Amino acid sequence: MAFIDKTDYEDSINENILDDITESDDTKLDVATSRAITQAKGYLNARYDIENIFNKIGDDRNPVILMYSIDIALYHLHSLLNPRKIPKYRETRFEKAVEWFEAVRDSMINPPDLPIVTTGQKDYVLSGGNERRDSQI
Repeated sequence: MAFIDKTDYEDSINENILDDITESDDTKLDVATSRAITQAKGYLNARYDIENIFNKIGDDRNPVILMYSIDIALYHLHSLLNPRKIPKYRETRFEKAVEWFEAVRDSMINPPDLPIVTTGQKDYVLSGGNERRDSQI
């Protein structure tokens, strides 16, 4: 069983609509799901143990990560169907999901129950300085 399975989509999209979009081909859903999880991992991997997060199933999964991953997957699924006719609400939910993952990546949001990487943690050095001063006397 994977982090996201087909039954998880029931809260976000009607099953008949999902079958219409995928043409009842679950491999299309699997591709979109895989892309969404990979995208989510890319945002979280610097600070969090992504294998621990995405290997969970059932009620052990973080519900917010699950929700936003499904939103990303549905956006990718619609873009496979027709990239010029993605519903506006799917675009909005996709943008909100990306914003949330970026905020987590940038430490603006710190979900309390996510396992932090303790060994081999990636630390980034910020560079820059103060504004240049002109000391003309």
